[in-house]
Amino acid sequence: MQNMFSYPIMFLLKNDKVKKQYAKRGVSNPEAVVKDALNNPRTGTNSIMAGIHMGGLLVMLEYSIFNIIQVIVGKSLIQYFFKDATSVILFLIVFLVPAGIVNYFLLFKEDKYLRYFKKFDKAFKGKSSKYGWLSFLIVLSFLLLIVLSFVVLVKAI
Repeated sequence: MQNMFSYPIMFLLKNDKVKKQYAKRGVSNPEAVVKDALNNPRTGTNSIMAGIHMGGLLVMLEYSIFNIIQVIVGKSLIQYFFKDATSVILFLIVFLVPAGIVNYFLLFKEDKYLRYFKKFDKAFKGKSSKYGWLSFLIVLSFLLLIVLSFVVLVKAI
């Protein structure tokens, strides 16, 4: 997917006029700079987006559990969380802080995500499409879980 989205930019960077503009600024290979900005494990946008998506998946999981709890209790609890600004802030803290803590300890503490990237690259050379699909299915299952939790909630309440 990254190659598909970055192809127009990479194609543009191969243009001689664009290369000359970058050369004036001291950049001899603009393609390498853009690839580094995307793929650098420490500061690249792919690493940042991976962390954001992990947090988002955790928040979706938490919200699905919240919906299931509403079904078990048998009443809508959401109105209690959105009655004033303080309760909205409390609601956001309840959902965002645990996701941030889990992300920190599983991914970012002592740069664990860098070790995960290295292990993934070593272990799955040539099998990346298989594990890419597996990753896609895991994300899809989280999305389905939240949709199903809303469906169950609407039918129960």
